[in-house]
Parts: sequence; structure tokens; C-alpha cells
Amino acid sequence: MRLSVSLALAAGAAYAFSFAIDLLIGGLIGVYPSTAFLPVVTWSVISGLLLLAARAIVADRLRWLAIPYVLFGILATLGALVGTHFYSFGVAGLLFVHASVVWKAGQQKSAKQKGPLHASFPIGPYCLDAPIDGIVGLREFSLDEYAVMGRQFEGERNYNARPVEFLGRKWNLMLGTVNGRIYKIAPFLEAQRKEDATPIAMATLRYCSEILGKPASQKTGLFAWDTSDGNTILQTAVVSEGLAINLFITSRSVRNFRRV
Repeated sequence: MRLSVSLALAAGAAYAFSFAIDLLIGGLIGVYPSTAFLPVVTWSVISGLLLLAARAIVADRLRWLAIPYVLFGILATLGALVGTHFYSFGVAGLLFVHASVVWKAGQQKSAKQKGPLHASFPIGPYCLDAPIDGIVGLREFSLDEYAVMGRQFEGERNYNARPVEFLGRKWNLMLGTVNGRIYKIAPFLEAQRKEDATPIAMATLRYCSEILGKPASQKTGLFAWDTSDGNTILQTAVVSEGLAINLFITSRSVRNFRRV
């Protein structure tokens, strides 16, 4: 509801802005009489007040307010193409510029609200982007496991590692590596009863939130955090053995890997 109201206000702001620009450009090139300059200030003030009201309603989603400016810019472009007001191209251009300013302001606002990203945490002796040379107890996936899990990148080799101590419990753990460096750390637990799994999942969620801050996205059974070196995902899922609790800590370096 708040977003709908703010978009309606932003549409009014975009219309008032387009009308002010139309009068200004038309007056400058002689399409309108000199008296056309007088309402420019009035319509500009109206536009500014409506946009401020829209921003106040949805301070957390300012980027959406750029949409009405884009739509009015498209209408102005179409008007210039099919009509005789060729100067509407200028109106459209200024509307698109204004939309870009609103969009960037929304991005900066969102970035400030999120705050700085935190680095991911290690699991036992395993850290993202660290080499696996010298690590003992790694068993590479079997052919059957590779057939199920697959391989996404050139140079990828995946391993089952020894169980690790994490949050006072023993977790099973899998490692994804590319060219001998860890790009994914995946500890997991399975509990037969929901009553046993729930406190573990809640403790893991609290730990992740304390270290990484508020999740970037969340829904039932899935929480995700952006980190300075990648991302972290906490997932709970029903499996044949009961309830599984999975952590996926993934490196930002995957962006540079070549897919198979």
C-alpha cells in the first residue's frame, strides 16, 4: 500500500516536472509566449514537493520512484516521434536524466542502510580462498557423488572433510575447490526430530547474525548474507533422515571461474 501511494505521488511529480520542462524549453525556442516562463517555477515546486512526499513514504525503496520518470520520458519520446513538438526529445532526455538521479540516490540510500559488509567466518581450520595443501583427512568425491553433485567450474575438485567442531557440535563438512583453493565450505547436520534440530538451527542463525549482521534476504528455511568475500547461506530442509541444517559459505572468486 505504501509503495502504491508513493508511486502515485512520484507519477504526479514526474508529470509536474515534465510540464515545467515542456514550458521552459517551449518558451526558450518561441513555441510558447514569454508568459509561459511564469508557471515553470510553480510546477517545479509542485514536482519537488510531491517527490519529497513520495520519498518520505518509502525511504527504504527509493529506486522505485524512478519508474514514473522513465514512463513519462517514453511518452515524451513517442510524442516527439509522432507529433510536431520535436523539442519533446529534450523533455524526454531531462526526464531520463532525472530518473537516473533518483535511481542512484536510491542505491546510495540502500547501501548506507545495509552498512559495510563483514567477512565470512572460518569453519574449523577451513577458510575461503585458502589452499588445501597440507590438509589431512580429505576424501575426494566418488564418481557417484560427482554424478549427483556435479561440477560447475574448470579445475574443480570436491572433497568430504573430517567432521569439525562448530557451535559446540560435530558437523559433517564438504569442501569445494578450484585449482587447489577453497571456494565453498559446506558444513551440515541431520537430526531425526524437529525438536532436536530447531535449537541448533536457531543457534546457527544467531551466530551468523552476530558475525555478519542482518540477512540480506530471508524466507522460511532460508537465510542469506552478503559478505565482503562472497556470501553465506543457512538452509534447513526436510530429508529422509529427518531435518537437515546446511551452511553454504561461498567465495566471491567464483565470479572469475570458467564454467564447464
